Formats: sequence, structure tokens, C-alpha cells
Amino acid sequence: MTGRLGAWRGADGQQLRLFVAVWVPHEVRVQLAELVAGLRRKHEGVHWTQPEGYHVTLAFLGKVMADQREVGQALDDLDLSPATATIGPELRMFGRSVLYAPVQGLDEIAATMQEAMAPFTEKPDDHPFTGHVTLARLPGGRTGRRRRSSVGFVQEWLGTPVSAEWSTDAISIVHSERTRSGTVYHEIHHRSIYPGGYRGKWFDSL
Repeated sequence: MTGRLGAWRGADGQQLRLFVAVWVPHEVRVQLAELVAGLRRKHEGVHWTQPEGYHVTLAFLGKVMADQREVGQALDDLDLSPATATIGPELRMFGRSVLYAPVQGLDEIAATMQEAMAPFTEKPDDHPFTGHVTLARLPGGRTGRRRRSSVGFVQEWLGTPVSAEWSTDAISIVHSERTRSGTVYHEIHHRSIYPGGYRGKWFDSL
């Protein structure tokens, strides 16, 4: 990240695509990773989310044209309380390309976050909030037998039971970077939502 004023930009000068999220804690990441371990070993036609990247998106900002301190301050100024996030009851898919674990319990925080971040959002998101952790994506543009095989293989896991919960303790502003090996997530700003917790921590580099 270059500079502390102006729009968020990466080392190459390009604007960063940002979102606000809750990270999935270690013990739940391990549980989810073990659940899909068999699938990861057996099939190469799927882009799997790395466990350290498991998160629940609360608000998508896109390319932010604003002083980054204003965005971080808007997050820090919110009066938030911890909420219990519950994963389950089963794995599902968005369309034919995204395998995910549903997450309940974060609707109120998400609504607050979307309202607070609206002035900084590149394009308003009219879709209702659907809490989830993305586990895998089928590569876009793949056609023919290999893609049909990928879709069929992932769809076999629809309805697989999954259950976990945790108390949210912080919210982060995150930059998503697409690389050849998959999407990498960089935390840029982080704040506690425990009563009396710190209101903001900046990360100066990506």
C-alpha cells in the first residue's frame, strides 16, 4: 500500500479493491479445512480458498476513491457489539460455481456496516446480505467435459452437514489480490468490537 492519504493504491499504483469482513477464527478454519480435505486432494479443476483466507464479507466497497483515513475512521466510529456467528446447517452453492458454508448471526452488523460504508462504495450492492464462507470456486470460462466433471463433483457435496460457531471479536478492511495461484487477502485496517477494545489499527504494507 502506498501513502496514507488519498485513494488506497498498491505498489504498482493501481487502486485496491476493498471489502469489510469478519475473519473466521483458527479453530473453525481447521474444522472447515478438514471437511473439504478429501475434495481438495481428488480434484484439480476447482479453485479452493486457502484456510487462512476464510472470512465473511459484510460490505463490498470495490475501488475506493476516498481518503483511506476517512474510511477507517468511519469503521472505528461505529458503536458495535460482539455477535455470535453460526455456520450451518449444510454446504450450499451459489449458482453452479461457488461452494460455500452459510453463516447466520451477522445480519445486524452487516446492515450497520453497509450503511456506514455507503459513501465510500464504488457501486451500491442491491443484493440482500447472505452470510457465508466461500470454500471453492469453479474456474470461469471453463467448458466441456472437464467443467461438467468439476460441477458434478462439487455438487455431490451439496447438503453435507457443517456446524460451528464463534463470537466475533473484530472487523477488518481487506484488499483482495488475484494471483495466478488464487486470491490472496491483505488486511489493511483492523478494529476490535469488544467493549473497551481498541478502535483501530493500520497495516502500512501489503
